[in-house]
Amino acid sequence: LDRALELLPDGASSRRAEVLRIIHDVNDVLGERSAQERAIDAMAAIAEDPADRTAVAVLRARLAAARGAYADADAILRGLPAGEIDGSVVFLAAQIARYQGATTNAVALAEDARARFVSEQNPTRSAVVDDFLGGLAYERGEFERAAHLHRSAAEVFRANGSTLDEIRALNNLGTAIFALGDYSTARSIHVQGADRSRAIGYRMGEGDHLDNVGGTAWAVGDFDLAVEYYTEALTIRRRMDDAWGIAISRGNLAATMRALGRHDEALEGYRAALEIDREIGRRRGEAYDLHGIGLCHLDMGQLNLATEALDRAAAIRLDLDEGHLARESQVACALAMARRGDTAEATAIVEAALEAEGSNLFDGAVETTATLLRCIEVLDAVGPHRADELRERTAERVRERALRISDPAQRRSYLDSVESHRRAREDR
Repeated sequence: LDRALELLPDGASSRRAEVLRIIHDVNDVLGERSAQERAIDAMAAIAEDPADRTAVAVLRARLAAARGAYADADAILRGLPAGEIDGSVVFLAAQIARYQGATTNAVALAEDARARFVSEQNPTRSAVVDDFLGGLAYERGEFERAAHLHRSAAEVFRANGSTLDEIRALNNLGTAIFALGDYSTARSIHVQGADRSRAIGYRMGEGDHLDNVGGTAWAVGDFDLAVEYYTEALTIRRRMDDAWGIAISRGNLAATMRALGRHDEALEGYRAALEIDREIGRRRGEAYDLHGIGLCHLDMGQLNLATEALDRAAAIRLDLDEGHLARESQVACALAMARRGDTAEATAIVEAALEAEGSNLFDGAVETTATLLRCIEVLDAVGPHRADELRERTAERVRERALRISDPAQRRSYLDSVESHRRAREDR
């Protein structure tokens, strides 16, 4: 492509713009943000009409979003002429809204974009929006719907030969299946996705899939393997200057350090991720980081600090309409309060959370079983009957989740991890 630019005369602006766009797209996939920006600057220098200048502006907005500068990306889109707004611009606005935690606005914009793509008879772009809507369903705890949307989108991409889109959809599908408890299937999807991404040089896809392979290892208590994959994903994301991805990998590594009892390292990782998430406006990540910080303080007996961080995490999650996750933070906060002696208020919080969960029992939480064990510890201080009832339901739910894990070794590791966690809590 560089050689093609050398051969083209200066006057062939449309051909040069075509080559520069391909250079931009290749570097976008590789995560080479500086090279991507140079291509955009070169395109801007030869843009001759308003449509060309609008196309360059949209590329700048996409690059800003990739770097985590969501406010800058949003400002660029708002400055576009009304007549230049098409489905792709509306969809990019939906993505930026999601990154900033404006979920309701993101859904409305995505549905608007999808309607435009359907009217244009563009099934691939419609499937891209479906994949995005699946991610929003996942964040609301609607995992079956999320899996359905991601799977159907992946099928469209495969049929149309849209390899990068298919890899992205499969990553999202694996995440939804993970949330449903089928860790073995999720791991298989992510390992294959990482391999396919690596084979074609798709760094972002490789980083996403590797991070999620780490998640499947973390979920069954294989923390050394989790650290290996999280670290590899973080290395890729740093090379790409991917602020969003770096924050995710740092937070996931911190969670693993906490599970290993290395709380100082965990706090350092969570705080680093929190700084990034606040800088880029990623509120969902901010809540995750604060929740992790609160759990570290809880483990270390620093109950006032734990209560403060967990209460802030719950408030953000409620604002984002993430019910399961908000109640997960509320229960952890209640446990800190109970250990501090505020038994009555802690019990009321746990009872309210359990009533709101109904039969779901924190299926949408990050640490489902750990959250249930925290509920049991709080209720034990009130009376054995309520706690014993929840113990039975928890044991039943653990067995259900174990049966969803098809790999026997991973199933055994999961059950051992749950038992180890339970014994640790009872030995307090």
